[in-house]
Amino acid sequence: MTGLATATHEQPVYFPAAEHTLFGIFTRPTRAPNGLGVILMEGGSPSMVSFQRNRLAVRIARRLAALGYHVLRFDYHGVGDSSGRVEAFRLDRPFEGDLGAAAHWMRQQGLTRLTVVGSCFGARSALAAAADLEGLESLAMIAMSISDDLAVLRADEYSVGHYVARGLRPDKLKGLLDPKMRKVYGKVIRHKLKAVTGRLTQRLTARQPLDPAVISPKVFHNIRRAAERGVHLFFVYGEGDAFYHDFQRARQGPLGRLLDRYDDRITVDCETDREVHGFTSVPVQDHAVERVVQWVARRGAATGPVTRAAG
Repeated sequence: MTGLATATHEQPVYFPAAEHTLFGIFTRPTRAPNGLGVILMEGGSPSMVSFQRNRLAVRIARRLAALGYHVLRFDYHGVGDSSGRVEAFRLDRPFEGDLGAAAHWMRQQGLTRLTVVGSCFGARSALAAAADLEGLESLAMIAMSISDDLAVLRADEYSVGHYVARGLRPDKLKGLLDPKMRKVYGKVIRHKLKAVTGRLTQRLTARQPLDPAVISPKVFHNIRRAAERGVHLFFVYGEGDAFYHDFQRARQGPLGRLLDRYDDRITVDCETDREVHGFTSVPVQDHAVERVVQWVARRGAATGPVTRAAG
């Protein structure tokens, strides 16, 4: 691609987010601007700053700038050059406020039509804000977990007998001396009991409710609200992603019906047999760049901005 953006097309910016000040890099188009803005959100890690692994976000931003987009990538509060402190990144506590601040700054630059691209924790934060984010037209979510508690999600994949056998191993029995491990064991036992009784109830009543062990109710409702509003959603996984297999499990229940209902607005992409989560190899990084750039370019051709005000 010719006309790729370089550092000369970028500028550092600071903008307020509640009591914090966030740092970002704003990439300007290298051709006639199309009036569309893209916000990039990385995964959740104190070391995962705005340029991402192997400068992945930089590559995406500069590729999109060559297509006429304005692109903002930024550090979460408590990360990189942004102010504040963050103790942990929890899937059930997304940073939608940081995205809201970034979107507000973009609108101040005259960019009222927005697309967000998020990976893992960044995708969860973007999805949490999607239904109420003014100007949002589309959202790409790369290797996003649909569960709030990964320990519980993994626990649901094994039988009770499996855990009984494992629990009698000397190393596991030794773990009972650790208060933190006892808490984890207790959570798994409570979940397994709840799961077994829940499945029995389903068989007796022929119901198929939303299983919070497979998909977070918040995630399900955020997907539904975003789709109802008209936001186009793009899920990107690899065949090697554990999160993709979790997504496929959830698809057997209410999530599948939701995807069918809004199949004109929701796309699920799994075009590689590798693991996309973490972008741990150069081929995966190249694949992610291509899929995201192609999808954003296709969505950018759509007409009719979203005008609903932020909640």
